[in-house]
Amino acid sequence: MKSSGYGAAIEWHQDFAFYPHTNDDVLALAVIIDDMVEENGPLMVFPGSHKGPIYDHHTYDADGRGVFAGGIDMEAAGLDKSKAVPLMGPAGSISLHHGRIIHGSAQNVSNRSRRLMFFEMMAADAFPIMGSMTNFASIEAYNDLLLCGTPTLTPRLTDVPIRIPQPQPDANKSIYEIQKNISRSGF
Repeated sequence: MKSSGYGAAIEWHQDFAFYPHTNDDVLALAVIIDDMVEENGPLMVFPGSHKGPIYDHHTYDADGRGVFAGGIDMEAAGLDKSKAVPLMGPAGSISLHHGRIIHGSAQNVSNRSRRLMFFEMMAADAFPIMGSMTNFASIEAYNDLLLCGTPTLTPRLTDVPIRIPQPQPDANKSIYEIQKNISRSGF
């Protein structure tokens, strides 16, 4: 959610960096609650970036110790934010993006809120990998979340790039809290 006038930016990131799985059949679906326009910090994506690497989402201290910060250092990654495309639409629209696509959103500088409701979806045979931020109490609880398909105990393993989101920062409550550790903002 981004309140009018000051809703913070969400730094450039890939969702898959937060929750790597055994395969990348992972999507995020956003229900657009308020009209999403240029001024209120729309979601922006780098088209085609879901086919590329998983970038480093860690920040490092002077001794080279890293902590998961939930964002990409755009300069270090060689990414030019002018290549990003804003996803805009009226309230009631939806947006779908792949878990590996690079995306972010600027601060809301308008006098209108910009709210999205996200749902993360993955294939029934895409299981979270150690260190992932996807938690479930039991396989039964995991299977209860299945929208369609058949429950399985056999994960499908594909050759996808993975980085483990560890060590976690001390304040691990929301993406806003996690991204406070980023040393260089992309916005």
